[in-house]
Amino acid sequence: MSEQLSRRSFLAGAGAAAVAVGASGTAVASEANGAFWLPEKWDREADVVVIGFGGAGAVAAITAHDEGAEVLVLEKAPIEGGGASRMSGAGITYVEPEHVKDAAQYIYDACQGATPLDVLEGFCESMTHVPDWLLDHGYDVSFRDGYSTGDFPGVPNASGNFRGIATAGNGLAFFNRSTEICAELGIEILFDCPATDLIQNPITKEIIGVYANQSGTRIAVKARRGVCLTCGGFEFNEEMQINYLKTIMKCVGWKYNTGDGIKMAQRVGADLWHMNQASGTQTTTITPNTEIGWLGVKALGGSHIWVTRKGKRFICEYPFPVNIHRSDLVLNLWDTDEANITDTRLLTSSFYLIFDEKCRLAGPIGKAPVRRSAFTVPPELGGLTDDEMWSDDNSREIEAGWIKKADSIEELAKVIGDIDGEALAETVTRWNEMCANGVDEDFGRYDGAPAAMGWSPLDPNLVPIDTPPYYCLEIWPAMYHTHGGPRKNGKAQVLDVDRNPIPRLYEAGSCGSTVGYVYTFGGHNWAEVTAFGRLAGLGAAGEEPWE
Repeated sequence: MSEQLSRRSFLAGAGAAAVAVGASGTAVASEANGAFWLPEKWDREADVVVIGFGGAGAVAAITAHDEGAEVLVLEKAPIEGGGASRMSGAGITYVEPEHVKDAAQYIYDACQGATPLDVLEGFCESMTHVPDWLLDHGYDVSFRDGYSTGDFPGVPNASGNFRGIATAGNGLAFFNRSTEICAELGIEILFDCPATDLIQNPITKEIIGVYANQSGTRIAVKARRGVCLTCGGFEFNEEMQINYLKTIMKCVGWKYNTGDGIKMAQRVGADLWHMNQASGTQTTTITPNTEIGWLGVKALGGSHIWVTRKGKRFICEYPFPVNIHRSDLVLNLWDTDEANITDTRLLTSSFYLIFDEKCRLAGPIGKAPVRRSAFTVPPELGGLTDDEMWSDDNSREIEAGWIKKADSIEELAKVIGDIDGEALAETVTRWNEMCANGVDEDFGRYDGAPAAMGWSPLDPNLVPIDTPPYYCLEIWPAMYHTHGGPRKNGKAQVLDVDRNPIPRLYEAGSCGSTVGYVYTFGGHNWAEVTAFGRLAGLGAAGEEPWE
């Protein structure tokens, strides 16, 4: 039978397989064009196709255009939103040329070798070009010294190798300027156009196009030179969270990040890395008016504690024990002890903020910077408006039922329902006794807590929960975004399982970040956006057209 197979039938079979893998079996084969794996026609085409219009996508698109490429951007959201980049602080880190080797070595050592040294050297070398790139494109930035030291000062080379850039107006301003640049350059962006599959030559393994759904209609987009994956992580895909992260977290970032780029890359043979990493951001709560978590959830008065569903404290509530973004180390704070798992859920997948009337009157628990997280995007993209800000005395949230209320701790437990009421009463009693003695013997929370991570100091910090009514708010471990995705090299090329580049495929941003094991220096996220966004745009634009 094998001797009867013609070259034509072999190619037809290879093409059919490529279509099944690269396009979920829905592409139309065309015998007339001699390649059965190609779409029957191209609906759109450009030199470089960028998948995802967040910060990394904008940098890649602008850079590719600067290199003379015609660029087309495909964006899943129905209108411009800017991804997780627009919702964050835009503190950008760069490296000076003489510090490339030392900076890369520090990151390599801090992340336990989870990212190869040569990749980090390429990353740090590209970071040296970031200041000029930003200034040349008219971003409103200022230079600062705050990021001169890595997050782990005990690791060699942590000090003196990094520099910081502040973007005026945070991520929102950065993205507004990025949008202006794209308009000035004539870079076309197709909204409501999620990419679904990469089109791969089954023989050469080159990525030569993308399938997408433009407003519900399937289209084939030809990429004459290359494709850039800049479509974020999987923070809003709970199934992927369950499979890859150490605990379920709620996200204060971009709700359209559901792992699309990761799955597309897998279908064309990409290797994955760092799938258990996420940028933590302490705690959040989810309310019916938004899928995006509230950023900056914390009690402003000292008469509060965090408890599990067993009614027990499990951590020092304030100041928070570590830098918020330190990935694996942040996740490890949430108790995963086998004895604390109930109903197949980790005990601290969600937990409870317990507080009294004094704490309620101290200030808004959900107060967040207006131009961060959900307050940077319109409601149709999952955002909140300024008039939806958390009330100053938490009364609106109590009336809405988000915060539970009762006249006693025992009654509060009944209102909560999913908690051990007897244990909760004992925990509050013990807390009050420790406050009277001025010492938290359980978790070391101390009075007169200093400012931490930019928050105002709490003085006093050990305050008894003794003034009714009593309140409860369910809160969650929070994150901005995940870091895992396709493995890449120091040129932003996506790699297959044998560590070979998949031709014409590049990536940047949180879709396959270099953050591995831990987040190693302040501004790492934005270094990924700018340094690797630049590399992805350069690489894709530098390919020879395949036709």
